Amino acid sequence: VFILSHPRSGSTMLQHVLSSHPSMLGYGENKVPYHSRYDLVKLITRTALILKDFSLEENYFIDKIVWRNFEVSEELLQCERCRFIFLLREPEPTVTSMLRMPDTWKSQESASGYYVDQLAWLEEIAEAIHSEQRAFFVTYGYLTEHAQPTLDAMTRFLDLDEPLNESYELLPTTGRWG
Repeated sequence: VFILSHPRSGSTMLQHVLSSHPSMLGYGENKVPYHSRYDLVKLITRTALILKDFSLEENYFIDKIVWRNFEVSEELLQCERCRFIFLLREPEPTVTSMLRMPDTWKSQESASGYYVDQLAWLEEIAEAIHSEQRAFFVTYGYLTEHAQPTLDAMTRFLDLDEPLNESYELLPTTGRWG
């Protein structure tokens, strides 16, 4: 499962919700490009190593991609087993939050420009996937204001045996750089 978003979108919260499900394993951002399906093996291996969970009993492994400079290949976008959750947040709270990130954006114009560029990139990815069975779209506002109905829809989208729950655990990697 890939969470595709932009910075400051609520993707960490969504990662926590998904990772708290017994069928899913993830720790945050891998920050690696995906050139082919073989890179999925690296995702599984790296996730297992970082979380020290070598059971590999989970049905899904999770990564989130919120920076445009990490490639997602056409081959991966067409992978039948991959699922993509697009998470978007309104521009004003997003850009305001982006400006609070140290050493990243120095002006509202640069943060706004990155936000717009990221949305265009996400649109390109959505068009390349072109599948309602493999792509799910949600906004931060809808996820937070209508949490359980949204999580129920995600549960159906991912075909999970147990429902996603709005209660979640923090990950061991939460708040750690790199």
